[in-house]
Amino acid sequence: TLNHRGERVVSRVLPVKGTDWWLVAESRLAEADGTAERHALWIVAGLLLGIVAIATTSRVLVQRRVLRLSAQEQSQQRERLKTLALLEAIAQSTGDAIYAKDLDGRYIFCNRAAADGIGRGPAEVLGHDNAELFAPEVAAQVTANDRSAMAQEQPTVFEECLSTAADAHVLQSTKGRLLDAQGRAIGMFGVSRDVTGTREAERALRDSEAHYRSVVSVMNEGIIVSDPQGRVLSCNPAAER
Repeated sequence: TLNHRGERVVSRVLPVKGTDWWLVAESRLAEADGTAERHALWIVAGLLLGIVAIATTSRVLVQRRVLRLSAQEQSQQRERLKTLALLEAIAQSTGDAIYAKDLDGRYIFCNRAAADGIGRGPAEVLGHDNAELFAPEVAAQVTANDRSAMAQEQPTVFEECLSTAADAHVLQSTKGRLLDAQGRAIGMFGVSRDVTGTREAERALRDSEAHYRSVVSVMNEGIIVSDPQGRVLSCNPAAER
């Protein structure tokens, strides 16, 4: 309604008991609207401040989490690098040939012993396959063993004759599938030990035994070999007679 000044007001009229008077209470709408607007502005400002505070807190928490994860990843990366460095040191220090090939048969890793056994430098070995590094007959033998190892679930031991321009070697090679973290085959690994000296010693022993038997067998004297309990282990034809 309008009051006597022509202002829009909200009025409340109540009778005064025991009299013919009336009590009139009025409030101008302009003042009420202004107060409401001020309250609304404070509420909106408070909400905005709250939103900013929540966003800031969330951002700080996210940044802390990212930093924590980053620190953990860096620590894990350092540990992995230490492990790789240790494995590299071990591989380069051993006298056994250690190597790895991809699914196409190309060398992706070889230690010094492996490169020396092939008769080339490590840089000349990496990225090449058997056909590029060995004579045809040797390459065919090594490739056949590689394929056989890739077809097996467990590592397999082979004996390989490796000939280079300098000399020939007999290698006892353990080969198996190289798997990734998901268990998928990504190539093969190999560890080869030079057993040339052992095989030569075994052959010399066999030759010596054969020579001994051939000499003893033609002797006129009887020769008997027995154990400590007196059981006959061997004898020559003269002893049999």
